[in-house]
Amino acid sequence: MLVQIKDISKQKLTEITLKDSVTKLRKLALTDSLTQLANRRAFVDAVETELARCQRNGLSATMLVIDLDYFKTINDTYGHLAGDEVLVHTAQILRRATRQYDIIGRLGGEEFAGFMADTDASIACEVAERIRQTIQATPTIVESIPIEVTTSIGISVQTPPSTFENLFDDADEALYQAKAQGRNQTVASDKE
Repeated sequence: MLVQIKDISKQKLTEITLKDSVTKLRKLALTDSLTQLANRRAFVDAVETELARCQRNGLSATMLVIDLDYFKTINDTYGHLAGDEVLVHTAQILRRATRQYDIIGRLGGEEFAGFMADTDASIACEVAERIRQTIQATPTIVESIPIEVTTSIGISVQTPPSTFENLFDDADEALYQAKAQGRNQTVASDKE
């Protein structure tokens, strides 16, 4: 009779470490490191998945494109670290102003986006206005200095939704209308 014993505890520890590393790398690849929101890639992927569900079930889809007004001036006046604090503060407001299952992402720079399934135009406008008003009324405090910021928001609601690109482009076009009309406002696309 032959008995063989092999200690595999080192191998198991290595496997656990590898799994943890993969999980961390996945999070880093899909999350904006500053705001901890979904990055552009993760946002687009999540929205496309939800859009497919909305299309199958005949549900509406809403896209908000949110841009901080005159953000370059904030960076130039207070510095980039203060600008980063404004972005983090904005992300916190976006999380609190939306439902847990809505999708929020930072697309880059000072541009954010939100996606809400099964939401009509009046609710979408309500949410966007709540976000806009909260950002305006809640300055970011950096080293005891309040930094006030406003935002412009474009909204697109489609029932049933077509593609991510169409939904986003309509909201982005509405955002440019908000900026052209003086900023610090919400504009809904008239396209359905």
